[in-house]
Amino acid sequence: MLSEMFDAGEETFGLSLAALRVASSDIQRGGKYAFDRDELARVMTAHADAKSITPRRLILDGVRWLLPPLLLLAIVLWSLTD
Repeated sequence: MLSEMFDAGEETFGLSLAALRVASSDIQRGGKYAFDRDELARVMTAHADAKSITPRRLILDGVRWLLPPLLLLAIVLWSLTD
């Protein structure tokens, strides 16, 4: 949660650079950083979703993404050899 903003799937997580500087300053002074409960719940849900992806699903999704362009490339190369 204490990271610069980044995209994960269709969601954005993290803090702006200015918010990170404020949090860093508070923590360095020995203070506590109060996480937004809604944001924390959103991050925990996204983390659980990511951890639930099985290797089988990951492989199948990879094949689904890679197969069409590889077939197209194979067809183009095959047509060029004739």
